[in-house]
Amino acid sequence: MQGIFKKNNSTITKFYGTLKVLMALVLFLSIYYLINFITGYRTRYLVGFNWEKKIPYVPEMFIIYYSIIILPFLIPIYITNRVKFNLILKRVFIALFLASISYLLFPAESLYPKISHNLRFIEKVTTFLTGHYNLVPSLHVAVSIIIVNSLWNCLKKFQKIIAIVYMVLLIASTMFTHQHNFIDVITGALLSFIVIYITNEKRIKGLS
Repeated sequence: MQGIFKKNNSTITKFYGTLKVLMALVLFLSIYYLINFITGYRTRYLVGFNWEKKIPYVPEMFIIYYSIIILPFLIPIYITNRVKFNLILKRVFIALFLASISYLLFPAESLYPKISHNLRFIEKVTTFLTGHYNLVPSLHVAVSIIIVNSLWNCLKKFQKIIAIVYMVLLIASTMFTHQHNFIDVITGALLSFIVIYITNEKRIKGLS
């Protein structure tokens, strides 16, 4: 039975990796929803630029928007080294920790106009699934960049092209679904770069 979970101390099986991702996902969402619940009872700031009100609401982009749930499960497919696997999860939770501080200090609310009534169902489901006040920075952007960056060296050339196109669409979907504003996207990308930088393996080894 032990062989199902791990090969040795330095490698991790796809089964155990997937199980670990599931547990991490549950913990991540629990913390995320708790922070959203707290910020929901605080005074919030409107974020965004007036020109963003002209961004069309494209509900079809929710297909791309929600596809982010697939990304964590790519980790055990491409990463079998236990240290690298744990590093990716560590990066995601560092991003969550830093973003949570921002959410608590700067509770935000989007200035996008309300959508038409025939799309209310999508709006309600999305608010339930993704929260409503955890905006600056966008964890959608930060986590997706962290995961894709961490898997980058494992991808073949055509997979890298697909990954770039996918990331452009995913980031765009956060705005075309009116879930995030431009400032959320920029700060989300900045957060991912900071996390990747402070957890860079070569940099850490150079400091030790």
